[in-house]
Amino acid sequence: MKRHPLLTARAVSLATRHRYPVWAVSAEHRGEVTRRALPTRRALVAVASAMLLGGCGGGNNNATTTSAQPVSVPLQAAFANQVDNGDTASFSVSGTIDSVPVTGSGTLTDSAPVVATFNDAAVLETKETITDIVLENGTPITVTETKEIFTNPETSAEVGQINDDGSVDVITQIDPIPISAPVGSSGVLGEGIEYSNSSEQTMVGTVEETYTVESGAASSGGSSMGSSGGSNTGSSLGFSTANCDVVDVVKEVKDKNKNRIRKSDKKTCVDDKGNSKFVSGEEHDRNNGHDDDFDENEQ
Repeated sequence: MKRHPLLTARAVSLATRHRYPVWAVSAEHRGEVTRRALPTRRALVAVASAMLLGGCGGGNNNATTTSAQPVSVPLQAAFANQVDNGDTASFSVSGTIDSVPVTGSGTLTDSAPVVATFNDAAVLETKETITDIVLENGTPITVTETKEIFTNPETSAEVGQINDDGSVDVITQIDPIPISAPVGSSGVLGEGIEYSNSSEQTMVGTVEETYTVESGAASSGGSSMGSSGGSNTGSSLGFSTANCDVVDVVKEVKDKNKNRIRKSDKKTCVDDKGNSKFVSGEEHDRNNGHDDDFDENEQ
């Protein structure tokens, strides 16, 4: 797993009865972070709010619907639950590496959040690791990508991301996450700039993150509407398989000529309580000098 080149951690003690680990990172550059592992969202938000010297706003986890198939998805609660709980999933992989067909399998792991700072603001940090093991002309190849994702502790909106290659996404225009979103709706979650590294001096391209809500019956189908046990955990715990619709979140980076640099597309089925379950994903990126174009579908 690659680490951001400027994140050099040292262990320090935490004089509390919880004895949770603490890491400190120098703030020499704007993209660097400081982390502290904490047990619950209540503690995370309390610490982040103290860092912001502001009050802790209303919770995001109380938006629900009661219909058998939700007319509207509790979108704000779904984003909050995904940040709070982390997630794991297993999936099949098909696609290409440098236009050569590949097939295989993979896993996704979203870590639980820790308190951090990003560009001098208090945030929650999670790590998303995607590991694809594919066969290219009969040769097994492992492709691993890790993203460090930073979210607002009160709204769960993404404010930035450090990519596997060390580039940094800074979201400069953040749109509020709707409390609920009807099937068929779509919107922008945020727009910003991708920089080549944490110094944030050299612009790589522009970033846009969007969402679309699709009917679960039409979009997820088959096994994704079945039991959420086995290959999925995390935010799918307590998942209501009878009531879910698909939320498709797409993040795309384009250069100044509007050519795509990278794209990630993640679909989760969200029930009427805001619990979610991985359905499928797409990853279009350049890793170690190779162009990877993968489709990932839940097993």
